[in-house]
Amino acid sequence: MKLWNTTRFVALDIETSGKYPLGSEIVEVALQAYLKGKKVDEYQSLFKPSQPMVQDNIDIHGITNEMVENAPEISKHISDIHKFIGDSPIIAHHAPFDMSYLAIEFEKQNLFLPKTSGLCTSLLSLELLPGLKRHRLVNLAEHFNITQDGAHRALWDTEVAYQIFEKLLFLVPEFLDLAEDNLELDHLFQVQNGPLPWIDYSLLELDKTPHFKTMNERLTKKESFEITYQGGSRRGQWRQVAPVGLIRNPRKGDALVALTPGSPQTKRFFLDKISDVK
Repeated sequence: MKLWNTTRFVALDIETSGKYPLGSEIVEVALQAYLKGKKVDEYQSLFKPSQPMVQDNIDIHGITNEMVENAPEISKHISDIHKFIGDSPIIAHHAPFDMSYLAIEFEKQNLFLPKTSGLCTSLLSLELLPGLKRHRLVNLAEHFNITQDGAHRALWDTEVAYQIFEKLLFLVPEFLDLAEDNLELDHLFQVQNGPLPWIDYSLLELDKTPHFKTMNERLTKKESFEITYQGGSRRGQWRQVAPVGLIRNPRKGDALVALTPGSPQTKRFFLDKISDVK
């Protein structure tokens, strides 16, 4: 039995060069370790992506190509990030996003995926604050009167995510009923409708599924290919796609994000509905 009050948590946030894993890269990582509500360690670094960032992404986080020009590649420091997390459960807002990017980098360097699971302040807030209209990090910060200076930089988002986590704890009925020292970590996973295990974001595991290895190779090379998709208005027909990235969502289904001829908007193709690739 693991109690929340004796658990070392790692609050985590990343900034990226684009919206989707495989199609973009990590440009900043921030980690803060907490024990019994107190910050006990911190890590933050910028990283240089292999391709320059476009303005749309720069506008989101404010990290420019000039800022990362002399930054290291993430491969040089991923073992430090892996060691910092260790066997601690992570806390992040939209945790699957951060975990999917980091899982790729861990596996590139043959580092095992952590055995613990993630806690997501977005999922927790959806369950504990059902009346709140929007559950973005800035909305939750405003709801809990948390200072918003520095929004969308990793270190600020990390610190705020942990503050929101502690505020949400007081909305868990058992937190007060059992006395905070007796609240089990497993119960917090139940509140967010289940744990978020790192293995669910493994590309090595995904490579074992039908057709994904071929899609992954094309995506890495930014090459178009054809799929047969058992969904939409052209069910079962071959269609050409230009891959943009991957969305990891083990609960609702992983999806390929791609452009199709004649459409300026990206579309999602759920992997379990892709029946053939060429």
